[in-house]
Amino acid sequence: MKITIIVAALLMSVLAGSYLLLQNSGVQTYIIRKITEQLSLKTNAKVSIEKVDFVFFNQIVLNNVLVAGPNNDTIFYTGAILAKIDTLKISEHRISLS
Repeated sequence: MKITIIVAALLMSVLAGSYLLLQNSGVQTYIIRKITEQLSLKTNAKVSIEKVDFVFFNQIVLNNVLVAGPNNDTIFYTGAILAKIDTLKISEHRISLS
C-alpha cells in the first residue's frame, strides 16, 4: 500500500512539474523555435510564431503566425490560432493538431 501511494505521489509530481515547466515562457520559446526551424527546413518557407500559450494539457494558442515563401512573400499570416493537440508521439517526432 505504501509503495502504491509513493508511486502515485511521484506520478502526480512529474505531471505537475511538466505542466509548470510548459508554462515557463523560456521553455515555450525554445520548443516553438525548434518546431519552426524544422517546419522551415521541410517546407522551404520561413515559418515564424511570435508567442505560444499552452492551455491545459491539450490546447495551444499560437500568436502572430507567419509563413513566407522563399522570396519573403507572405503565404499565410494570422494574429492567433487556437489548436487542439490530438496526438503527441514524442518517440515518432509527431504532433497532430486540429
